[in-house]
Amino acid sequence: DIDDVITKGGFERFCEDGIIRAPKGPWWETMYEYSFIVRIIAHNIFRVDYLLLTKSQRLKSVEKSINTLEHSLDLFHGLCLKNKIRCIFLFHPCVFEIIQDSMECNPIQQYVQKKGYEEIDLFSFYKKHGIKPENVNNYYWSIDGHHNSAGYALFAKGIACYLNRESF
Repeated sequence: DIDDVITKGGFERFCEDGIIRAPKGPWWETMYEYSFIVRIIAHNIFRVDYLLLTKSQRLKSVEKSINTLEHSLDLFHGLCLKNKIRCIFLFHPCVFEIIQDSMECNPIQQYVQKKGYEEIDLFSFYKKHGIKPENVNNYYWSIDGHHNSAGYALFAKGIACYLNRESF
C-alpha cells in the first residue's frame, strides 16, 4: 500500500535493536487529531492532504514509496523462487478506486507485468462482473470502505477463477 509506506516508512523503519520506528509527523499532528478547527486550517489554508502532506511532498513521497514497494516485490519474488513457492501478486481495488475508475497502485502493477511476475487483477475482474460506481455500496461497506459479504464473495470468486484457470 503506497500510503502505508509513506506513513509507516520503508525498510529504514526496522532498526537493528528490533524496534520499529515510523517517520514522525508534523509537530501539530496531535492538535490535528483532536481539533476540527485545526483540520480546516490544515486543509484549506496550508493545503495539506489527509496524510498531512503538501502536493510537492506527496509527489516525492509517492515516488519513494513506489520504489520501496517495487524493491520489496523483487525481494519477495526472489524468496519465493528460492524456496520453490508459487508467487502471485494480488491487486484489488478500494472503494474509492472503483468510483474514480483507476487504481492508485497502477505503477506497481505495471512493474509486476513488466517483470513477468504472476498477478491477479481483481480491478478488471470486478468491472467485468458488474461492480461500478453506481452499485459499489452493494460490495463495500459505506462506513469504512471494506468489502461486505457480497464483496468478499466476489473477491474469493476472482481468486478461485484465476487459480482454476476459469474465465477471468
